[in-house]
Amino acid sequence: MRDSLDAIGTASTYLSPSAFPRVEFSTGSLVIDEVECWNPEKDLLPCVWWRRLRRAAPSDIRNSPERDLAADETASLIRGVSSVIDCCVDTPNIVARAEEKPYGLHLARKLGFQTPQSLVTNNEDRAREFLRAGRTIAKPLSSGVGLAPYVDLIDDDLLSLVPAAPVLLQHLVEADSDIRIVTVGEYGTAWKRARGADVVDWRATDPAGEEFVRWEGEASREACANAVRLCRAFGLTVSVQDWLKRSEGELVFLEINPQGQWLFLPGAKEVVAPEFAKRLTAHRTPDQGRKDD
Repeated sequence: MRDSLDAIGTASTYLSPSAFPRVEFSTGSLVIDEVECWNPEKDLLPCVWWRRLRRAAPSDIRNSPERDLAADETASLIRGVSSVIDCCVDTPNIVARAEEKPYGLHLARKLGFQTPQSLVTNNEDRAREFLRAGRTIAKPLSSGVGLAPYVDLIDDDLLSLVPAAPVLLQHLVEADSDIRIVTVGEYGTAWKRARGADVVDWRATDPAGEEFVRWEGEASREACANAVRLCRAFGLTVSVQDWLKRSEGELVFLEINPQGQWLFLPGAKEVVAPEFAKRLTAHRTPDQGRKDD
C-alpha cells in the first residue's frame, strides 16, 4: 500500500456520490464496486485495513505550497474513498478523531472513567499556575511525523518553552503499573508492567516493552470490558489503550491508539492476531448486518 499511496497523487481516480470509486495505477487498477464490496454468491464482505494514513504527493512537484496542496488533496481523496465504501477496519476519518488526545480524555471522563488532570495551553502563565498545583508532566498532542519526545516531568525552568507550541500538561498520576489493553471488536486482552518510582514513560527505560506480562484475572476482565466499551464509543473496531493502575486497584485512562503497536507484547501474536484475522474476514449480507466467523 505504501507504493500505492506514493502513486495515488498522479493516478487516474473516479469518485462520484452516485457510483463506487475507481482508482487506476500504471501497474494495475484498484476498482471498488458493488460486486467487489459484496459478493452475494460467497456472502463475503472483504475488508480494507487503514493502519496509518500518511501524506503523499506527486514527487515531480517542487514548489512547497503546491506540494502541500497536492498532499492535502490526496489525503482528502483517500478519506473520501474510505467513507464511501463500507468495508474498512476503521476509516481514516474515525482514526483521526480518535487520535486527538483532548477528545479522548473528554470522552473517557464522559463515560465515567478516571483521567489525569489535564491542560492544553501555549500560555506560560497558565502553565505555571497548573504546575504549582502538583507535579506535572508534558506530552505531545500529536502523533504525526515530527518529533515524538518521551513524556517527562517538567519544572519552572522549562515553562519559557510553552509559548512555542501548544502542549498537553497533566498532573502526575501515582501508579504501580502501566496497563496496555488491545481490543478487537468485542474482544479485549491486557498486559501490565511494574512501574518504577522514577519512571514516567516506560519507553525511556524499556523501549522494546520486554517487561510487560499478560494480565489476567477478574480485574483484568473488567478492565478489558471497559476498554471495549470505550473503543465502541469512539466508533472504532480496533484499539490499543494505555491505562495506569494505582496501588489500590483503581484504573486511570491515559489515551487510545486507534492503530497502536501490540505485536511486541508477549503472546500477542497468538491471542490478538486470530481475532484481528476474523475482523478482516468478517462476513455479512446487506440485510443481516455483520457477523464474525
